[in-house]
Amino acid sequence: MKKLFSFLENKLAPLGEKIGSQRHLKALREGVLIAMPLVLLGSFFVLIKDFPVDAWVTFLKDNGIYPILDAVANNSFGLMALITAFGIAYRPMTLMACLPVFFHWQPSFWLLLPS
Repeated sequence: MKKLFSFLENKLAPLGEKIGSQRHLKALREGVLIAMPLVLLGSFFVLIKDFPVDAWVTFLKDNGIYPILDAVANNSFGLMALITAFGIAYRPMTLMACLPVFFHWQPSFWLLLPS
């Protein structure tokens, strides 16, 4: 067991530190972390609307609450994807001091987006 821990500390830990300090992987990590509150919010609403008790789901559907909870859960996950994409693009720009370029292409993206 000591050999395993020695191998992990001496061989894999430096490799993990080098990989973890790579700026593109940092951008992925921080872009996902920006959206973490929306993951929690969406998961909370999914848990409420799809609680594994048939009486609870029937109650929500009979009172018209189920579609509202479903829309909130779907929209929070959709917004999470959008925020994650922008967060992953935004973080390297802050590290490389290229923020003016990032904010100039955003309006053209939104204008050309099909509705």
